[in-house]
Amino acid sequence: SYYLPEKLSTIAEVRRKAEKEMRKDGGDVPYPDWDELRAEDEENAPQVMLVIRDDKGNLVHRVPASRSKGLHRAVWNLREPSSNPLRLTAPKELAPWESPQRGVMALPGTYSVALAQLVGGKYKELTATQSFDVMPLGLSALPEADRADAYAFQSKVARLNRAMRGSISALGD
Repeated sequence: SYYLPEKLSTIAEVRRKAEKEMRKDGGDVPYPDWDELRAEDEENAPQVMLVIRDDKGNLVHRVPASRSKGLHRAVWNLREPSSNPLRLTAPKELAPWESPQRGVMALPGTYSVALAQLVGGKYKELTATQSFDVMPLGLSALPEADRADAYAFQSKVARLNRAMRGSISALGD
């Protein structure tokens, strides 16, 4: 759970808000010039994320979160990011029996989380890190030693999958 005192706005949203205030006060609203419109069009929307790190400080996952004002809740599914390459096109709708691509399940241990923002290409952590423990529920069929070996194997397969898909994509290009 986290609280944002104000929304992280895009350049266009800030301009529209200022124009709304000008209209409300009865003033003239200037039309933006080409450079301002181009900057608005090329701007990446601000992002808020939960940054999850392991006990060694290695980045595990970035969980996207809401950038609007107020109290929010974001959930990490205890998985690393998928090893499949990113696609710039919108994802297709999945059939009811399909699931989205998922990464390797994180090992039990101590992790930390911090709230961060990415605005105008600048990354900034908004909060201090908070530690938390991931514990097994005891429902697993794998003993503790096998769990670490399984994680190592799944991570190796994920790296191989990523290299293979990258090669196939390069070959296609």
